[in-house]
Amino acid sequence: MKHQTHLKGWIFVMFVGLLIVPMFVTAQSGNQRIKSEIAKVRSIFGDNAADTVVNRANKNFDYVFVNSGAVGYIESRIATQEQQDDAALHFGGDVKVMSGAANRYIIGLITNMYGFFFRFNLIMIWLPLSIPFLIGTVIDTLVARKLKTMIFAYFSPAAFQASSHVLIFTMMLPLSYLIIPIVMNPLWIPGLLIAMAAGIRIALLNMQRVTN
Repeated sequence: MKHQTHLKGWIFVMFVGLLIVPMFVTAQSGNQRIKSEIAKVRSIFGDNAADTVVNRANKNFDYVFVNSGAVGYIESRIATQEQQDDAALHFGGDVKVMSGAANRYIIGLITNMYGFFFRFNLIMIWLPLSIPFLIGTVIDTLVARKLKTMIFAYFSPAAFQASSHVLIFTMMLPLSYLIIPIVMNPLWIPGLLIAMAAGIRIALLNMQRVTN
């Protein structure tokens, strides 16, 4: 599989997932998931970290959806019970069922978008530690690659292909995490960083040499 195809596939799956998840995740379950993850962050990292993530998520959500009027517009599309009963009277019970499903989808979409911002800000908490770690990995690997070049060691195309696909996977996984509708422990992120560093190291060590 080509790297570009792999990357496009991930982007497509995430876009579709963002639209499909609210069909299966109710606002109630979405709210419960967010509360559970806040509790996990609070128990592992303390109140300050949890409050920081929640406050940033609130500000992001308000700026993008509330202040822009998007939430108000979306909520205005929700059919009232009276409207549903009136539609059922004129068009049958199936229309009422469809209207109720549409209402649940809209409310679920709003809830899941808040969860999106919560997880995004949780990832951002790790950023000050992640960037130096990954930069250090790259520098160390480039030094090792230089030594490998000097002794005319073998550069494996198969290892490069496999590790580069693993690297794409580890890079796209945080984006998938933003929409996955299950409770996840925030400590999975350090494990991802280690896997990402391993992918970077193997890929750089086996990237084919450019010759003039």
